[in-house]
Amino acid sequence: MALAEWANRLDTPEVRQVATILTRGDYLGSSLSGSLRDQADHFRTTRKQLATLRANRTPVLLTFPLMFCFAPAVLILLMSPAFLQLSDFFNPSSNPLSANDQLSVSSDRIVNTLNDLNQNPDAIRDATRSRPAAE
Repeated sequence: MALAEWANRLDTPEVRQVATILTRGDYLGSSLSGSLRDQADHFRTTRKQLATLRANRTPVLLTFPLMFCFAPAVLILLMSPAFLQLSDFFNPSSNPLSANDQLSVSSDRIVNTLNDLNQNPDAIRDATRSRPAAE
């Protein structure tokens, strides 16, 4: 009677099964160890199957949140160079120098930097020629 009330109060299938096994074992006077061991194995198997089912469902559930978190960042990284080139294409006045002018300006900057450092390429070449050869 107490086991039946316990099973009704908790209202879970596992508790009802254990209460039924204990009630029948008490009524019949049989050994409970084998029945309880089998029931425990069944509970473990069921719990393991439920855990596997939940683990298999997790990637599906995480797909959409991850997509909404990472997709904007990936799109910004991948599309920003194209947008920058398109803006340069449609607004050429923002970049007044042509490619040849940019090349000459950059080579002039190199020459000016070398002159500022007092490292004339001809002077460096002459200095290496005037050194005595190492013996």
